[in-house]
Amino acid sequence: MRKRFSLLVLILVLAMVAAACGSDSDDTTTTAADGGGEETTTTANSGGGDDTTTTTTDDGGGEEMAPPATDVGVDLEAGTISVGLLSDLSGPFAGLVSAIVAGQEAYWGYVNANGGIEGLEVELVVRDTGSDVPTPVTLYQELKDQVVAIGHSTGSPHTVAIYDDLVADDMLAIPLTWYSGWTAPFDSNTMHHGSPYCIEAMNGISYIVEQTGAETIAIASLPGDYGLDSAAGATLAAEALGLEVVYDAAGGIIPGEDLAPIGVAIAESGADIAFVTATPTTFP
Repeated sequence: MRKRFSLLVLILVLAMVAAACGSDSDDTTTTAADGGGEETTTTANSGGGDDTTTTTTDDGGGEEMAPPATDVGVDLEAGTISVGLLSDLSGPFAGLVSAIVAGQEAYWGYVNANGGIEGLEVELVVRDTGSDVPTPVTLYQELKDQVVAIGHSTGSPHTVAIYDDLVADDMLAIPLTWYSGWTAPFDSNTMHHGSPYCIEAMNGISYIVEQTGAETIAIASLPGDYGLDSAAGATLAAEALGLEVVYDAAGGIIPGEDLAPIGVAIAESGADIAFVTATPTTFP
């Protein structure tokens, strides 16, 4: 297993050590022998005496200390850290994902303009997965020896498809998905974030009912983890809040099919709330 984060971990460790070693009450003097060999550190302790520590160094006659290991995704010569993005820049989620990629580019542009990470600039290596599950598998194989981590991987099935490779390659990925079932068993090499679709649906419906006093709801959604997880949250909210479900088409919004009947059915149901989980292009 290759170590991908050696330099970044070293930076964090040095920062922690610097913070831990700081003290207002100690005076420390370090003296190194001219020819290398031993280094003596004398620290004034709280009792008025001195604590002396002697350490052996490699300066002088010994070999020079090796630089920190940066085997994958970090180029000290070029001064860069490369982070991969497996992004649906085309397909039904392109509008959302393009905005997220633009946000990451803006963020890292700001970081780089302010010194980067210990002087190293972060470069994003972006690949369009096209909302197609096999494509991220191929693109990941292209990127895995070039990047230190996958800054985001669009979609649950896409990320599940590369999960075994993430583990084998000791690669961290941040899934761009908020499916409730994502956290386990796919959690050893992924960093999930945000509220799940199910909980977002419950929170949203609770707020609407509180503001409007609605008593009935119509539910329609895409199939799959995104649509069905969100629809499940809507159903749970309806039960908890005493809402009557007057129309239920969970999983019924099929891309490419005539969706007019679903729209008509929602309107004819007379529901106070229409809760629809789809994409902007699927169910406009």
